[in-house]
Amino acid sequence: MSKSIKATLILSSTLFMAPMPALGDVFSIEILRPSFDRWMYPFNATPGNRPVGSTFGYTPDPSQTAFDNRDGQVVIGFDTEELIETGLGIESYNIQNLQVTMSIANDVCIYDETYDPYTNFLPPSDPDATTDVDAGQSIELHGVGYRWDYDAFSFPENGPFGFGNPAAQSVRSLFPINYSPAGGEFDISNNVRERFDPKPWAIGLTDTVVPGEALTEGTVLTFQVDVEDPQIQAYIAKGLDIGRVVFCISSLTQVEIKGGNFPNFYLKENPLVDFDLASAATLAATIQIGDDPCAEPADINCDGIVNGEDLGAFLGAWGTDNPIADFNTDGLVDGVDLGYFLGKWGPVF
Repeated sequence: MSKSIKATLILSSTLFMAPMPALGDVFSIEILRPSFDRWMYPFNATPGNRPVGSTFGYTPDPSQTAFDNRDGQVVIGFDTEELIETGLGIESYNIQNLQVTMSIANDVCIYDETYDPYTNFLPPSDPDATTDVDAGQSIELHGVGYRWDYDAFSFPENGPFGFGNPAAQSVRSLFPINYSPAGGEFDISNNVRERFDPKPWAIGLTDTVVPGEALTEGTVLTFQVDVEDPQIQAYIAKGLDIGRVVFCISSLTQVEIKGGNFPNFYLKENPLVDFDLASAATLAATIQIGDDPCAEPADINCDGIVNGEDLGAFLGAWGTDNPIADFNTDGLVDGVDLGYFLGKWGPVF
């Protein structure tokens, strides 16, 4: 096993209490370098082979037709098949916690630990424009969606940014995603232009820099991923099932043409990373594995009780084929599944 990855069995179920099925083993995994990282920017002349990657926004008047609002993005992927068995089905992976880190490679970006709404980025003449109450803009983590028939394994690290005009909107091959209430994923790269606030899966945080001050070189930002969200949970489980988990780092950090105070991140090709003088992206997680990681399928968030939180997740999947709520696996979340769900209401025994 590579020194850059490790897995530790931290708990093995040995107690059985009928009628509750046995839970799976729990593993703590750590990956100290990504399998691939890529600066997703239209004019990246050396894709897949850069020492740093940056995130920044492009938020002029929404009538502008050039560039995504989240213009500079960094995509990072972690291969997990050496640590976690693949092909068990997404219902067999219960992610108890997962965090990603990225290390800052410059000294100019202002640290902001809070999400800024899209209205902060509208032109002052827009009637919906609001004033940013704190300095800087947050750096956020999301899952990744794909265009042009690519997927997590078929897109190479040096693959094409997109096809057609690279300065156009919504053409990039990989992009950060959110989920609709019905469970479908969508690109959030133009959330200012499209006037909505995406839910960050995590915001990069540090306790070594005071908000409003510049992030210093070497600062490690930690992204604690919201694994309590059933859609995010399912996304990560799907990645573990195929052996690769991919995330996108983006921000609306305000910049100037050919300048500005935006963050650079160390990528794995950086010589300082090779000599262990800096760190590329890392991943650490605690994952329960087993044929039935939750005692009861209706307990969607696996907290030991079927209640309103699970109902919210269930209703969010209504009318879709989302496996978290399709209890009879017929390809549709409907009244049959609702009947099963309501019959399991209360503590799981």
